[in-house]
Amino acid sequence: MYISPATNTGRLKTEENLMGAKNPSGNFSRTETLERSGDRPINSTRLWVRVADVMQEDVVTIRPDETLVTATKIMAEKNVSSIVVVNNSKVIGILTKADLLKKVMPANIPAEELKISQIMSAPVEVISPDLFVLDAGNIMKTKNIKRLPVVAQGQLVGIVTQTDIFLAMERKCARHKPGPKIIPKIVKRWYRTEAAYRKAAQAWQQHESLDTVTKHLRNAVNEALAVLKIVGEPNLQFSEVQSLFNLLDSSKITAKEALDQTRNVLNFLGNHAPPEAGLWYIEPRADDT
Repeated sequence: MYISPATNTGRLKTEENLMGAKNPSGNFSRTETLERSGDRPINSTRLWVRVADVMQEDVVTIRPDETLVTATKIMAEKNVSSIVVVNNSKVIGILTKADLLKKVMPANIPAEELKISQIMSAPVEVISPDLFVLDAGNIMKTKNIKRLPVVAQGQLVGIVTQTDIFLAMERKCARHKPGPKIIPKIVKRWYRTEAAYRKAAQAWQQHESLDTVTKHLRNAVNEALAVLKIVGEPNLQFSEVQSLFNLLDSSKITAKEALDQTRNVLNFLGNHAPPEAGLWYIEPRADDT
């Protein structure tokens, strides 16, 4: 199962608009938001779970100079449908059951003589453990593959499959069910996020100090992080956020660069928030246009 990322094409302008979109039962109108936010609902279900959280760490491997006989024996013993091919600790290919069906018979070479290097799929697509699971899913969909070896600092550290991603999505979606009582709190925080960003932009336009600009930007990011706390994920650590805070603390950045970098991080948080939070995200802007 894969949900493709989508662009954030719409936004609501005021807290009054956000808080006022209710249906007759008193709950916030999902239809109103869907119409205003374009394809945002798809984007809102992106999962911020990383590959490292769902990958299988016990990876079955084989050398390229081993024979097909050895490979099939290992696959049967380990009950796996694929083996990662490594040479001097470097991932150079992958051997799957599909490779056995498509390449062994046409090769017309005895199994005890057929080398893995002759039938493996190579080069192989590898990913980082820090990649988000749905980004991994996007690669699988685009490349029409079912599994991806995970590599960190040149070393094989795991493998992730379509099933791993599906189960991760299933668990997260089960945990995050939209609730009408929580929506007003989420909306209020997103509005404060956008308002703080706008204050920073106005401070820059009025040639106020860099400290003033960065103070408002910090407030904007902290309000966005508060949304995650509201939905029960207070301990999430995003390296993008910490990198931004380090940048805002430095003297090697201009006010305009601080605004641009903060906008990117806020959009990142909005795109990877849980469903009931991401749906209400407001893209930060510098003015009313």
